[in-house]
Amino acid sequence: MYISTVDMGKERTQTNIKYLFEKYGVPNTMIEIGCFEGITTFWVSEFGKIHNDKFKIYAIDPHTTLNDNPSFDFKTIKRTFEYNLSKCVGNVTYINKYSYEALVDLIHQKETAEFIFVDGDHTSAAVLEDMVLSWRLLPVGGVMLCDDSIGWKLVDEHGSAPVQLSPRMGIEMFIQSHWHQIELIHLPDSFQTAFLKLKE
Repeated sequence: MYISTVDMGKERTQTNIKYLFEKYGVPNTMIEIGCFEGITTFWVSEFGKIHNDKFKIYAIDPHTTLNDNPSFDFKTIKRTFEYNLSKCVGNVTYINKYSYEALVDLIHQKETAEFIFVDGDHTSAAVLEDMVLSWRLLPVGGVMLCDDSIGWKLVDEHGSAPVQLSPRMGIEMFIQSHWHQIELIHLPDSFQTAFLKLKE
């Protein structure tokens, strides 16, 4: 039914989301930062709807790149996402903006989301920015899940993998600065990181 041309680690994401939904309940609202072709988006839209008929997703992706990454043809990826969107169960709102713009808009609209999946721009600074803005949308008792938080590294044009080009440093900086407000969650697949918001 849905089209996918690139494997973006959907099995580990599905495993962890199922676990988190079973443990903390299926949310009414989820935000996904970085939806690419939408394989996670549309899988979770159907899975969530089965267990909560109020379940909806804000799927955020500019379907372009800030750092001129030639690895993907984002026009084709966007067309694939839009095709998949046309086939979904109708609970996905596509926000075709950079995440910082979309998250600020949602903050101004006084939206909240009990589950936020951070999987957008993978540079540490951008991940940290996404998490800081997402925190304002996450109520107490909500869960944030971050992808590629342990072993993933982007190799630059010089063949090196500086920590600034991976999500891990941004995620660790956020966790350390919010340590008194969160509880880390042990996940079935530890390639990702998740935590529960305990207090503002």
